[in-house]
Amino acid sequence: MPTCRLGLFVAALLLGLLLGLPPVTGTGAEKSGPTLEVDLNCTQECLSDGECADNLKCCRAGCATVCQMPN
Repeated sequence: MPTCRLGLFVAALLLGLLLGLPPVTGTGAEKSGPTLEVDLNCTQECLSDGECADNLKCCRAGCATVCQMPN
């Protein structure tokens, strides 16, 4: 197969793969619900629920742990 035909074959194959993929949805759309602001400096505020005040729970937040209200 000459190089030109091989290139067209590869291009057609790639185009077919791209057209067969489902469309990307939800890009740039706002999601509802609150966001949590988390300090990402990996501090360990607690190691267990007993170290948190009142009814707060010790929860992982990325690499850190924080005391926060349970869900």
